[in-house]
Amino acid sequence: MKNSSLRKALKPLYVSGISGTVALMLIMCSPKTYTNTSKGHDFFNYKPNQDVKIQVHRGGGDLMGYPENCIESFAYMAKTIGRPNCPVVIECDIDLTKDSVMVMMHDATLDRTTTGTGKLNDKTYTDLGSCRLEDNLGNVTPYKIPTLEEILRWVKIKSSMRWMSNGMSPLRRSSI
Repeated sequence: MKNSSLRKALKPLYVSGISGTVALMLIMCSPKTYTNTSKGHDFFNYKPNQDVKIQVHRGGGDLMGYPENCIESFAYMAKTIGRPNCPVVIECDIDLTKDSVMVMMHDATLDRTTTGTGKLNDKTYTDLGSCRLEDNLGNVTPYKIPTLEEILRWVKIKSSMRWMSNGMSPLRRSSI
């Protein structure tokens, strides 16, 4: 996928679930910079008397049992911090495996955040199946390394829940 196509695919997605609200921003580590002119920019502009916006770096990780860059941590943060009028913003990282599967991973190696070892780009996605994520305190969790596809499916489900709970059709995305 070319960088411009990837940037379009990874624009900020704002999602709300019944138990919490999350603004999921998928950010790929890249030395290149670009200007994002989407409506998402308005969300981050300062406005007098606005609610405080909370951003969760790598989706968490500093809480025991909740590793960075995984759906379970994103869901926990959305449930406990997010509010309908001010969603929590989740920053996360995407990298590629040897067989070009996009996975949620910040580091170039597996050593710090998983039970695995070695470089991520030397492993196939199948190789990662036995790895479990660790929180930033070093505790092993039951969670696996999620793919970008799994994250986007989770976002889609959360989005559908928001539309249905607000009595809107998922086809009316522009009204959100």
